[in-house]
Amino acid sequence: GNAIDPLELVSRYGRDALRYFLLRELAFGEDGDFSREKFHNRYQSDLANGLGNFTARVLAMAHKMNSLPFVDVDPSFAQAIHAARETVFSSCARGRFHDALFGIWELISFGDRYINMHKPWERGGDISSITQLVLLLEALGDILDPFLPDAAAVIQSAIVRDDSNRVFLIESRPVLFPRIS
Repeated sequence: GNAIDPLELVSRYGRDALRYFLLRELAFGEDGDFSREKFHNRYQSDLANGLGNFTARVLAMAHKMNSLPFVDVDPSFAQAIHAARETVFSSCARGRFHDALFGIWELISFGDRYINMHKPWERGGDISSITQLVLLLEALGDILDPFLPDAAAVIQSAIVRDDSNRVFLIESRPVLFPRIS
């Protein structure tokens, strides 16, 4: 009575969700606590409402533009991306994968705060702000790859550069982590 079938969880939530929970909740090499309720809550808060919602918001705004001009990364975005990469690198070097994921979620929070503060969808869409968010999402897809390879692949395939590497062509993609009641 104290075992959980991982295949059952994967069939309901997906491989990345189980991988995320184990890496985020259980410190590498230590005992941890697992419950279906904790798993479901982490899925809803971090994956469906966090990464999934952020990705959907950015891609929806960008998709309305169809293509975006290439711009240099804003310094505040570059700093947030660099900080996430540094946290991931240093945390993984110490086997602290839960800390690495925390650093990635700080980057998602940065993007969410930016969207809520700047409201780039207003006034027909602020192309510069939306482009910065796409650049952040592109970096996020790269940073997430070792942890959530399926989600990272969806993000990476949604953002396509043309032959000159100067225009983003945003492809419509399915919801990464649908909300589950």
